[in-house]
Amino acid sequence: MKKIKSAWISLCMLAVLVLTICMPSDVGYAASDYSFIRVLLSTPHNTAAHTITVAGSYTIKEKADYKVTAGKYTVKLNGATVQLVKDGVTTDIGTKCTFVPASYTDLGNLITVDKASSRKYLGDIIFYKNKFKTNGNLVDKLHVVNRVPMEQYLYGVIGAGSHIEALKTQAVAARGYAINQLAPSEPNYEVTDTTTYQAYVGYSDNARVKQAVDETKGQVVTYNGKICVTFFGASNGG
Repeated sequence: MKKIKSAWISLCMLAVLVLTICMPSDVGYAASDYSFIRVLLSTPHNTAAHTITVAGSYTIKEKADYKVTAGKYTVKLNGATVQLVKDGVTTDIGTKCTFVPASYTDLGNLITVDKASSRKYLGDIIFYKNKFKTNGNLVDKLHVVNRVPMEQYLYGVIGAGSHIEALKTQAVAARGYAINQLAPSEPNYEVTDTTTYQAYVGYSDNARVKQAVDETKGQVVTYNGKICVTFFGASNGG
């Protein structure tokens, strides 16, 4: 019996040693070069027009003299040109149209896109023409990308149903995963808003979610000085 007990203790000590060696070495802070992430929104990409609702203060990057006012817009393609339609007035913008908020920290600057009326987005909203295959032919259609500050992106990734400490763990994991997806060389976006990457629902004003993200701001899991690709599961699928 003593031999069995001794062997069990030795096995437990070995397991602890292995875990100690294999576990990430630290919970550190990410560098400052991860400040934004670009998310392709899962709006219908086979369409040449989108309806958006603007709240707050914005400018158009590609046309600085265009006055953006609150309310509904239609963003559409005319050939290769992105156009904005507001109150019956159509304005040519160019091959790309970027709504830029006056402040990235002002949570009153929000844009709603298409039928996802419950989803509002902080940061830049970018419309650009992209080739889409229709009836065997490639035609110009509109894609929509949300370029959003990383910490605000996490507001829309973390679920609200867990204990606050679990939410903080999710925030750290989601941050590390997202940072590892950043690819400045990619011309248009780095992740989508689906579970192909991390499900992202746009801006969340849930107080517990904000607390979890804000209280772990910049924190990531590192191993040998590198940020780990960390995962979390918000649902077990039933």
